[in-house]
Amino acid sequence: MATDATKTAAFKKFYQEEDGSLHYMNSIKQREGMSREEVAGTFDKWVEKGTYIEDVNALNYQGPQMTAKVVAELFQKNRENIRMVDMAAGTGLLSVELRKYGFIQIDGVDPSIASEKTAMEKNLYGRYIVEFVDERPLKIRTDEYDCAVSSGGFAPGLMPCAALQEFIRVVKPGGFIVISAPEYIFTLVEEYKGRLEPLMEKYIGQGIIERVSRTRVESYLDKKPGVIFVFQVLQSRVP
Repeated sequence: MATDATKTAAFKKFYQEEDGSLHYMNSIKQREGMSREEVAGTFDKWVEKGTYIEDVNALNYQGPQMTAKVVAELFQKNRENIRMVDMAAGTGLLSVELRKYGFIQIDGVDPSIASEKTAMEKNLYGRYIVEFVDERPLKIRTDEYDCAVSSGGFAPGLMPCAALQEFIRVVKPGGFIVISAPEYIFTLVEEYKGRLEPLMEKYIGQGIIERVSRTRVESYLDKKPGVIFVFQVLQSRVP
């Protein structure tokens, strides 16, 4: 297990190199080696430092904008009535973009206490659950939402593949799941490599979800590509 000093140094490389350039790729393996509590704590410190949004913007993170646009295409009417949950919500970057399209009933889930504080001070969520998203049931009723969304939540040290079943459980049949992620996770991150997309295919084969689209997008993060998945929920319970 890495020492605190090593982990701190590794995470700094997530957004700042000595030459001032930004390279998130350098910390992939280090973040995979952290416990989820350590990762959440590191995000707390980053948010409390007050540079989180500035640093993310410097990485040209377009995930929230791209994801919100896809959600808006799914719900073209009565957006104010659509109930939505943002998984791995962070400080609310995705909620900011969703609200530009008229979505207002948005709840959030994220393990970072500092992120929750920042997001709620800005009134970005109606309810914010400070919890990890994995295979364990959240304090959310089954069939609670019309849509579950996530931008960048499937990333090193964050949501595991098994979290997908909670996305499915909390969305009512006929509702949608929209997930966006940097493309690198499918080849460089052990948790997702050869696992996340096969799990999606398994649920499709079981008739639990139906794929609406899988879209590769350019310049998702740090001018590198990403992938946006859209699924319609057919059954809200995973066997």
